[in-house]
Amino acid sequence: MCGRCITRELSIDFALSFYPYEGVLRDVVLALKLRGRPALWGEVRRLLVEGLSLRRSQGVIEPFQEANLVVPVPLHWRRVWERGFNQSHWMAKEVARFLNMPFGHVLRRRRHAPRQAGFSLEERSDNVRGAFEATGDLKGKRIVLVDDVATSLATADEAAKVLRGAGATWIGLITLARTLRREG
Repeated sequence: MCGRCITRELSIDFALSFYPYEGVLRDVVLALKLRGRPALWGEVRRLLVEGLSLRRSQGVIEPFQEANLVVPVPLHWRRVWERGFNQSHWMAKEVARFLNMPFGHVLRRRRHAPRQAGFSLEERSDNVRGAFEATGDLKGKRIVLVDDVATSLATADEAAKVLRGAGATWIGLITLARTLRREG
């Protein structure tokens, strides 16, 4: 995690991202989710599986293999309707398949929020506060939360807080990419 994340108190126990969110990968992810190009999913899927495989060979994926359930960060129904898909849902299904564990929709986006792009860390946290609700009892469960990109971790942290409130004891986050903060 970056220095800013290390100094914040997060509800996420372990976070893993495979690539920096820049260059061609950033262009592909934005085209997939903002320009309605789901045909790019095959390439994103390949990169996700490649990242998972590499991290497994390095032993980094081990904490996730003790989890009970893989959960996508949900989009509001309105955003799914506009886009036609939720890329985090697709990614979570792939992570569940890779880890050979159940996939579940135990988190729901209960209110629509503006896109986070251009917001400060504080604004991002305020924007997603109260946006999620758990839809089941997760007492004692270890959860793998999956999203496409980690920027400020505000969305993932808010989702993790809700999962903890429903009884989850451990929450790991897997994202395809991570925004790198340049210091100075």
